[in-house]
Amino acid sequence: MNDKKNSATISTFKITLESRFARLITLHRAPPLYHTTYKLITTVSAGKPRFHQAVFSQQPSRLKPTMPAYTLTYFDLRARAEPARLILAQAGVEYEDKRLPPPFDEEGQKHWASVKPSTPFGTLPILAVDGVVVGQSMTVARLLAREHGLSGKTNLEAAQADEIVDGITDATEKQYTAFLFEKDEAKKAELQKKFNEDVAPTFFKNMEARLEKTGGEFFAGNALSWADILMFHFASELPDKTVVDKAPKVAALVAKVGALPNIKKWVESRPQSAV
Repeated sequence: MNDKKNSATISTFKITLESRFARLITLHRAPPLYHTTYKLITTVSAGKPRFHQAVFSQQPSRLKPTMPAYTLTYFDLRARAEPARLILAQAGVEYEDKRLPPPFDEEGQKHWASVKPSTPFGTLPILAVDGVVVGQSMTVARLLAREHGLSGKTNLEAAQADEIVDGITDATEKQYTAFLFEKDEAKKAELQKKFNEDVAPTFFKNMEARLEKTGGEFFAGNALSWADILMFHFASELPDKTVVDKAPKVAALVAKVGALPNIKKWVESRPQSAV
């Protein structure tokens, strides 16, 4: 009788713990990394079981975490979606690369006009994560960097990476205005001259100093982050790439990122586009 009672006590305790563990795992999409077995150790005194302690053992689970389904939507261009594509490439993540006709002609503008109302802010790119849509290019890139271990290991490292990304974003907007958006030819020539002679040299001077402060190899945490990947993208898209050579540590980092197998494979195989 006592043995049966002890067995019932053990079973009840085991089921309770496993149920709690199961509920915990249910809160997360990924299956447990470890299979956990619980065991109750009891002592018997005067024919009655008395609780002593509960122990558990863990073994690596054979189940693999499930990856979210990504759909990245942008025009058939590199431009503002390429940071996200490069991050996904480096992470080795499969996704749907949905490309719309660029709005450079009447047909492209008409197609974009039909899609635009369905976007959160009337802009692209957008990223659907298991059907949940996120807008804004840097928000998308930041999310992917966080999800795939490329945003820094600590809050401080994340801030160091964000600092560089924000600087790149500012310089990119000036580049786009000077070389793409400005329609007045005289003003465009003036903006391009300023970008080539002032904006870009100052930018790389400052980035070289920041890179030296963090050890000269990477911008954050002495490890690859999305800041390094975005620097590679920015430098690769410059009309005059010789300006990068004046910042030797940044130039070495750009070359290093470009030589990463996943990045190199993507750059060599991605669809060709004007920008």
